[in-house]
Amino acid sequence: MREVNIMVGGILKLVPLDQLRTRANQIWIGVDYGATFLLDHGITPQVALGDFDSTPAPLLQRLEERGISLTTFPPKRTTPTPN
Repeated sequence: MREVNIMVGGILKLVPLDQLRTRANQIWIGVDYGATFLLDHGITPQVALGDFDSTPAPLLQRLEERGISLTTFPPKRTTPTPN
């Protein structure tokens, strides 16, 4: 059986870095800023996906330059509901 790890954005200081290092040679999927976080820790995800609306253009370009399969989605915009 193959394990696939998924790194998402969010509160990244809660990521157990010891587990990240232990699984560095496994398959990784990066979601939104999680893809950049993986690169920052020496892991190249096989796939990166998300709307990347909070990812600066240079960081998104860095993912593309690594040849990572990149899938982007339009950001979901919520409209305020009237009270």
